[in-house]
Formats: sequence, structure tokens, C-alpha cells
Amino acid sequence: MAATTKLPDFVTAPPKGWIGAAVVVGISLLTNITSALAQILLENSAVWLMLLAVSIVLAVVGLFLLSRLRPQRVELKMTTPGMQPIKYPGLVVLVGPGRVDADPTKQAAWTAIEYHRNLENGTPNLRVCWIITSGGTDGGLPIANRLKEELETKGIVALVRVVNDAFNIRETFDVVQNIYQNEAPSRGLTSRLVISDFTGATKPMTAGMVLACGAEYPMQYVFGGRNIASEPVAMRFA
Repeated sequence: MAATTKLPDFVTAPPKGWIGAAVVVGISLLTNITSALAQILLENSAVWLMLLAVSIVLAVVGLFLLSRLRPQRVELKMTTPGMQPIKYPGLVVLVGPGRVDADPTKQAAWTAIEYHRNLENGTPNLRVCWIITSGGTDGGLPIANRLKEELETKGIVALVRVVNDAFNIRETFDVVQNIYQNEAPSRGLTSRLVISDFTGATKPMTAGMVLACGAEYPMQYVFGGRNIASEPVAMRFA
């Protein structure tokens, strides 16, 4: 797993074109200021003194503009309101902590699993399911292991991946990226054949998964409520 994986550009990058322009302007202003200072020291020239003053003003304005830059705004939206995803042979789910005696099939992750498990005609579809959970005494590993057992009885390869800190966005980000870039291909699945469900676990783990998928990998969220049947809905960045 690459610990130095770069966070996606839509999270960290300011509007395109500004950085290059700012660097060029900054270098130019620095050159002018340095040159003007040298000339003032040598000639005490009023012209060079004026150039220095103008350069300093422009530098201050440039720094102010740079400070106002903000990352590009993106929104997470349903692909089409209420639209369910196609059924994928690869699935990544998040599992949070729960009671040891709790029924693992009551987890949102199980709803996602059941949705992708078979095609409409009953043909087995889901081949590999990655279960990401947190370790430690308060983690979801016991529930994840029980889900793994349930999946294996149905002939589905289940792989549990554990993050040490459920509140560390980066850990989940790295795990999900590694699944898409390395583990899925080793299982005969391209990244386009694996969907991530970010319903369960802690909010930082959800954030890590969403950032790892970005606009590149398929995502879904399980909607439901007391009087509403739970079902996955396709999600995307817009």
C-alpha cells in the first residue's frame, strides 16, 4: 500500500491556471525588487526607488489575491434521483462497530451485498467483497468477520481490511485506493467493475472512501428509513 498516495486534485487544487501565473508574477516581482535595491544602493536613483515602490505594492496585491484562492467546489450527487446502480461483481463496503450478538445481516453493508449478489434472473453476480472496518476493542472487526463467514457460505470471496484509526481519513483513503489499483486487478476485476458503498462506519471513514473514489470509481449509498425499504442509490461527483 502506497503511504504517499496523492490526495485527489479536486480536494487540494485551486482553480487551474492561477498557480502558474502566480509563480511567474512572483518571480518577476522578486527580480525587480532585487534589481531595484541594488541600483538604489549603487546610484541612489529616484527612478529605481519608484520602481521598488511599485514592485512592493504589486507584490502585496499578488499575495492578497493568492490568499483569496479557494479549492474548486465539487458536489456529491445522485447519478439520477432514485436511480439504482447496475450490479457489480466487485463491492467494497464499510462496517462500523456493533453489538457482538447483533445480526450482521441488519447492517447497511448487507443490504448492499444482497443487492449485488444476484442478477435479476437469479444468476450469481457478486464475486468479491472487500469489507473495511476498524480495529481495536471498539472496532467493527467482530461484525466484519461474521459478514465474511456469511458471504463465504454463499460462495463469495470476502476480504476483510482493517484500519487502525476509524477517525483517520487518510487510512481509509489508502485502503480503498489500494483495492482499486492493486487488489481488484489481482482478482481479475478492473476498477470499473468494483463499486464502493460508503454508508457504514464512521464519518471520517466515509470521507476517506468518497475521496478515494472521487470522480473515477463508482459509488453508492444505501437509503432507507423506518417506513422506507432500504436500497442502494448510485452517487457521483458533479
